Amino acid sequence: MGLCCGSGCIAIALKKTFPDLTVYASDLSKEALTLAARNAAANGVQIQMLEGDLLAPFAGQKAHYVVSNPPYVSEEEYSQLDREVKDFEPKLALLAGTTGLEIYERLARELPAHLFPHAQVWFEIGYRQGEACRRSFGKEGK
Repeated sequence: MGLCCGSGCIAIALKKTFPDLTVYASDLSKEALTLAARNAAANGVQIQMLEGDLLAPFAGQKAHYVVSNPPYVSEEEYSQLDREVKDFEPKLALLAGTTGLEIYERLARELPAHLFPHAQVWFEIGYRQGEACRRSFGKEGK
């Protein structure tokens, strides 16, 4: 399960590395999914593309593996981003909210219902968000 897939690069890399793996990629942005589908086709891989907010496309489903590169930039950080970033990435892909942790807090609440026992989860996080993410997911100091 790939959440917030953007251009699809992570889902594509996983499918190319593990060809027998069934890969689902989701995003809130229809434009991102169109780009991800084009990139998957250009790389000769089949990935199931699903449109929706975070886990909504996966209602009633569970996964063994979840990867996500969600928006994690706070409002303050967004106001200070270099033009090269702001002009290249859609605001929807960057800005998470006031603290930048809003998506992780939602995932900490909602994701367990979508995981098989012993599932593995990987997220991209901001360079100052490690401790807060560990707390959100109940992994203080680990």
